[in-house]
Amino acid sequence: MIRYFFFLLLSLHFQQLSAQPLKFSHFKIQEGYTHNRIHQITTDVHGFLWLATDIGIQRFDGSSFTTFGIKNGIDTVYSILPTPSGKLIAGTSRGLIRFDYSGQIEQIPLTDAIVRHQEPVRILGSVPGKSYWLATSKIVAELDTNFQVLRILSFNDFHTEHGNFIREIKSLVLDQYQTAWIVWKGKLFHLKATGGALETWKSELTQPYFNSLAIQQDGSVWAHALFNSNDSLLKFSDDYKIRYTQAGRTGQDSSVLMTFLHDGRICLATDGKGLIIADPFRQTTIRFLSNSDDEHSISGDHISYVYEDANHLLWVASTKGLNKSSVLSSVFKYILYSGSADSRRFDPPDIQDAVLLNDSTALLSSYSSLGLIKADLKSGNSNVLFPNGNPNHLTHTLRLCKLQNNDWIISSLTGNYIFNELDQSLKSIRVIPGCPELLKQAIPILAMYHDQLNRVWISMVNISGIFCYNLNEKSWKFYSSAPSGLNFFPLKSFSCATEDRDHNIYFGYVNGDGLAIFDHEKQNFSNEILREKDNTIPRIHDLATDPGGKIWIGTSTGLYSYNSGEKTISQIFDLRQTKSSIIKRIVCTEQSLLWITTDNQLLRYDSRSGITNEFGLEDGLLETNFNGGAFLNQARNQVTFTTSNGIVSFDAVQSKFFHTLHPPLITGIWVNGEEQSIEGNEIQLSHQQNNIRFRYTCPDVLNANGIQFSCKLIGFNEDWVNLNLEREVYYSQLPSGKYKFQLRSSLDGINWKEISIPLSLTIKLPVYKSPVFLTLLSIIFLSLVFALYSHRQRIKLRQTILAHDLRNDISRDLHDDIGSAISSIALMSDLAAHMPADKASGYMEKIAETARGLIENMNDIIWVINPGNDKLESVSARMRRFGSTILEAKNIDFHFEGDEILENISLPMNVRRNIYLVFKELINNAAKHSACTFVKVHFRQDQKQIRLSIEDNGKGFELSKSHDGNGMKNIQSRCREIGAKLDISTLPGTGTRFEILLKAIK
Repeated sequence: MIRYFFFLLLSLHFQQLSAQPLKFSHFKIQEGYTHNRIHQITTDVHGFLWLATDIGIQRFDGSSFTTFGIKNGIDTVYSILPTPSGKLIAGTSRGLIRFDYSGQIEQIPLTDAIVRHQEPVRILGSVPGKSYWLATSKIVAELDTNFQVLRILSFNDFHTEHGNFIREIKSLVLDQYQTAWIVWKGKLFHLKATGGALETWKSELTQPYFNSLAIQQDGSVWAHALFNSNDSLLKFSDDYKIRYTQAGRTGQDSSVLMTFLHDGRICLATDGKGLIIADPFRQTTIRFLSNSDDEHSISGDHISYVYEDANHLLWVASTKGLNKSSVLSSVFKYILYSGSADSRRFDPPDIQDAVLLNDSTALLSSYSSLGLIKADLKSGNSNVLFPNGNPNHLTHTLRLCKLQNNDWIISSLTGNYIFNELDQSLKSIRVIPGCPELLKQAIPILAMYHDQLNRVWISMVNISGIFCYNLNEKSWKFYSSAPSGLNFFPLKSFSCATEDRDHNIYFGYVNGDGLAIFDHEKQNFSNEILREKDNTIPRIHDLATDPGGKIWIGTSTGLYSYNSGEKTISQIFDLRQTKSSIIKRIVCTEQSLLWITTDNQLLRYDSRSGITNEFGLEDGLLETNFNGGAFLNQARNQVTFTTSNGIVSFDAVQSKFFHTLHPPLITGIWVNGEEQSIEGNEIQLSHQQNNIRFRYTCPDVLNANGIQFSCKLIGFNEDWVNLNLEREVYYSQLPSGKYKFQLRSSLDGINWKEISIPLSLTIKLPVYKSPVFLTLLSIIFLSLVFALYSHRQRIKLRQTILAHDLRNDISRDLHDDIGSAISSIALMSDLAAHMPADKASGYMEKIAETARGLIENMNDIIWVINPGNDKLESVSARMRRFGSTILEAKNIDFHFEGDEILENISLPMNVRRNIYLVFKELINNAAKHSACTFVKVHFRQDQKQIRLSIEDNGKGFELSKSHDGNGMKNIQSRCREIGAKLDISTLPGTGTRFEILLKAIK
């Protein structure tokens, strides 16, 4: 059994920390932060920052907050535990839930042994791959990876020595031996990973009151506790000794949380007394309190949680807001920031210029009384070279320039000197051979430039012109700004200079007109003017040459580049679009990067991609008031700039500036305006769901607002579409098909990180376009075609049969009627020929009558065959003529009514023939047998039927009695043949009405 004791390491002495302070940026409601009490902060494998709050869970991608709360079925969340799979587990007021970055949430069922306590899950922990731990206010439970209970410890019945119930778990951590350490109502307990009972730690000393626990990087357990009302940090030890340091009374700090930072310091959150950071090895502490006069102080003194993420950003949650400090993760290193190099003084050194003496040492000019300072870039230590009391006391230095060997020219308000870095001697500049009288005077040097041909160019305050000292020839030359001078310099003076690869030198002046360019071959100056669109001339503050030979110009309005071959000047970016108003210094690196200081920012411009990044206090800079000094240590890729309070150095190409992005993620999908749940990597939609909006992000708490995106929807467009900084893309009226949505992100526009798994999107074909439907439709169509063909063939066959029958009928009629009539005529002609004239006349009349009947029958046959008579109008007219002829000969009144609409109706030949023959038969019957005096015929269309009625006022007859002859049988047979319905209404003495109903055919 492993036994643990305590090593009381140190007490907390609340004194001023001798290291750089923290500067905080704050998140407000406008950015989506809820300002509710935060119980825990953590990050997941995707890079999202997660906050457990009183109103649910908040997700932060570095740019904006997304809340999952009541509408998602979540209320108060106390703890969040990330898992390697990317999902997270949260302890809430209702138990455990599991969720992913998109907000898909599921409740984790717990056994009755836990549920019956009806307590919120306040603390979570895990032994990766083995078990989960949770704590409520009354129990501690160990669960397996399937959330089944391994053991539960209930403290309901646990009493302290004074008989009081212990009701509150305040802290739970798991050490390197998988032992659970628990702070319960000020008492400390530990529970071994396998077996054993809960043990209480007891000390030979006064029992401390424990507040919180933390695990150090080496796996050891630390605690914050009160000994006799004094705050102390304690470390667990497995030896059998108890050592401690009695603390001085500092007041009882109610520690809410204790956590270790990456550098070994301890961070303590207090309830009402701010944030405390303690260094247990140097035994120093500092307290951070809210200060309404300092916008970069912490927002409130009631701290609920402190968290350091993988980027070493410090997140501090207070009741007045969420705070972030990037100083812990800053790549910017400071020398002489707090305090002065002279321990007796506390005024800022106001560094004006800085030069590199060797790989690890810099020479600094101070405009304060410190004068000249030598700084060790490795250790951060510095010392004043000529402090007060030194006979060569040097103050208010301005410019520094390498002269030769180990000599440097130093400019100050009191005069100009030569400084030797080996013996650290200081001599007047008068020792330079042939030194002009002006330089011998105590006139400050404005600027100096040592070119590649070993010439030193010097400009002085209020002197119109510049000096050139050739170190090889030990000679001086003065270039005057007076136009009549022998050596003309086109500017009044210069404040910055640079040189190209052809040894041409470019000079700029803050109050001058453009560039003065010294032509190495011609040994004279020319002038190039920079002009804005409004024709104004910007002031030049610095010049630099990159490794490719391009000249860069920093002005009061922006950054320019000069093409020496084409002699053209181009503006790169407008400084007025940033927070700055003046470019002060430019440093070019071998990686095509320009580091630029301004009056309010540090800028990085990548000349390959054209991307500009801005750095401020939120990125770890302790101040942004840069001065004019700068240099590049090429051996270390280290850039150094001067500030009012010292110098700031950083590795210009280290991975911190080019850190690897997490893959981008799709955080929301809207289809036809309705949000869809994201489950898996495939979405199936109907053909009507074709308006799709994707929302996406790339979690990055360092550079989220500078991330660019591009996408392509394979199946719709195959090329990447640049989305710039937008975080939504919309596709409308997508046709049916299969697509893949691919997304990528980048910080520089060159190096891209693609989404891990593209989203597959299927928009289904409408039913009427699906292969099954088209196949079925084809079958139906072919079946219909075949049925139509068969029907038409049947119609043709039927028509052929009908035509054949009609021909047979006509043939029969011709044979029966015409043949018999002709035979009768022939017979009666023979008889008449052999009879006397008086007797033969009777036969001649019969021959004429038979011939007329023959002609009528022939006309009927011709009329039926003629297709021009298909219209019912023709049928009606023929009926009218026939009725009039027959009935008027018998002195029978005849009345015929026919609808005008009949002229649009056609009848097949057989129908027309039969209906007409039926009509003739009925008219003949009325004329011969009815003894009527009146016949009325009505021929009309009734809805979709043709109605023919023939009515007389004759003697009628009995329908029930059979009638001799074929007349009535023929009528009924012909009606059946054409599908007509025959109705007969008659009684003896009441007349007769025949009604024929026939389906109309257009």
